[in-house]
Amino acid sequence: GDHRDLHSFPTRRSSDLFLLKGDSPKAEEYIIKALETNPKDTSAIAMSVSILTTMQRFDDALLGLKKLIRLKPHNANYKLACAELLFHLGRKEEADALFRKLLNSKPKRRFILEALHLYFSSIDDADALNQLEDLNRK
Repeated sequence: GDHRDLHSFPTRRSSDLFLLKGDSPKAEEYIIKALETNPKDTSAIAMSVSILTTMQRFDDALLGLKKLIRLKPHNANYKLACAELLFHLGRKEEADALFRKLLNSKPKRRFILEALHLYFSSIDDADALNQLEDLNRK
């Protein structure tokens, strides 16, 4: 991104180190500092989502994912992560809507297609699975 990313980079690195040592609260503290420098730093937000998920703070993680989707609406990884987390939290309708949105965006990346296949198989959605078959052939 822009030059502000460089600004928050050092604090982001130290949060990586804390995360490796298993100190989530400390890592979160550093990420918050990084985000104060540049609130649109998507890798810092992504890092915070991963920390919050580790700490089982799913609602906060969800807010982070939704922010990522707003900042980078074409990033399928963020949508997939959000759909999976919603599903995990039992928010099936929201998850389903997002899985379908992903399917309709005709993703090409193998692991996204596989995740969609898993989901639509689990709910026995033959139409969606056929759509996936078509995508796989392209």
